[in-house]
Amino acid sequence: MNPALLRAEALLMLRNRALCLMLAVLAALLLGTGLTTLRDHAATARTFAQTEQAERDRWLSQSAKNPHRAAHFGLWVFRAPAPLSAIDPGTDPFVGRMLRVEAHHPNDPLFLSSLDEGPFHRAGVSTMADMIALFVPLAALLLGFASFAADRESGRLRMVIGAGGQVLQIASRRLAIRLAALAMATGLPMLAIGLMAGGEIALLIAMLLVALAYGAVFLAIGMAVSLRAPSSRAALALLLALWVTLCVLVPRLATAAVESALPTPSHTALLDEAAAINRAYNTPEAAAARKQQLMTQSAHMDVGGAMLYNRDHHDNATYDASLGRMTARLQRQDGWLTVAGLTSPLLPFQLANDTLARSGANDHAAFLQAAEAYRRRMSDLMNLDLRAHPVAAGQTYRAGRSLFAALPPFVVPQAGMMSLLWPLALLALWLIGSLSFLRATIRRLRP
Repeated sequence: MNPALLRAEALLMLRNRALCLMLAVLAALLLGTGLTTLRDHAATARTFAQTEQAERDRWLSQSAKNPHRAAHFGLWVFRAPAPLSAIDPGTDPFVGRMLRVEAHHPNDPLFLSSLDEGPFHRAGVSTMADMIALFVPLAALLLGFASFAADRESGRLRMVIGAGGQVLQIASRRLAIRLAALAMATGLPMLAIGLMAGGEIALLIAMLLVALAYGAVFLAIGMAVSLRAPSSRAALALLLALWVTLCVLVPRLATAAVESALPTPSHTALLDEAAAINRAYNTPEAAAARKQQLMTQSAHMDVGGAMLYNRDHHDNATYDASLGRMTARLQRQDGWLTVAGLTSPLLPFQLANDTLARSGANDHAAFLQAAEAYRRRMSDLMNLDLRAHPVAAGQTYRAGRSLFAALPPFVVPQAGMMSLLWPLALLALWLIGSLSFLRATIRRLRP
């Protein structure tokens, strides 16, 4: 592109005070929302770090006791907010981020922070990601509308077409200038909040590119509708209707339809199902038969510890089977939600953003799996130590800090990024489709 022509187009857009004011308001709205969220995010992160350390100290400083009792003493594990969740908290406010690990019993996660928020926060319009999802498309559509509105009203567009002017080149320059302006209004606040939160640079840049692609979809649609509509008034009305449809109505209808067809399974129901199966295995009669069998196998182990170890492994297998059925259902639900991204670019944008911010459903699932693996590690460590220390009748074995310290601190794993592929592919499909629509519209223009 000719740099001189690009500068001319930029100056022409800057003369439109309404557009400049709109972009300034958008940037201020994003920055203000981000700073408010960042304050709460930092306070939550500090609280999680302090509580996690206090819980670790409590586990290590417990009094000497039977190892299995220590397993019942248990401890809490936490999933602190990821740095970039200051931009997009994703599912974090609606799922538990602390979980008690103890012998025999997988538990539900707790601390749904959305329950402590006001109605404005629970409405889903309180974070920077919410503002980007709703207001960046509106700003992009208005930028696209304004790109040719004055030319249509004055008749210059018809003159350019009649004289054989290259409307495609003009549209390309205006698209590039408006996309750059939108990138500054959106990207600078995101960059500022992401850096202040301490997020990974690579992930932050990826979030910026996703937001830019999302805005470009609506910018191209806005320009195409502005060129194709019979009048500027009709174009504006149609663009506002498209914004409401694609950013408000369709996403809610799509998610409601998926939830109706495949309701989200309850983790509590999963635990109840596994507990019902395990009760039959752990009856007094069955336990007595297993005890008699273990007593004949070896005299150099504590039978009680061996029984506890075997029981946990049976119960864990039952839980895994129930969890597998729940996971399969969630995967089918996620698959349909991904397909629903064909109906609105907002859905793949949100899915991609949540994954990059490490605040999506996959990150929560990774936390639950890691917490369950940690619970089993703790239980096996205590039971095996008990099994290895047989004592005479009337005596008790007590373990101390050295055994408790053998359980390492809990570390939350990071979910993989493979789930990004489909949302990014759908967003790319929307972008290609919108640019193709703009190009086709320009080619069909007649004087």
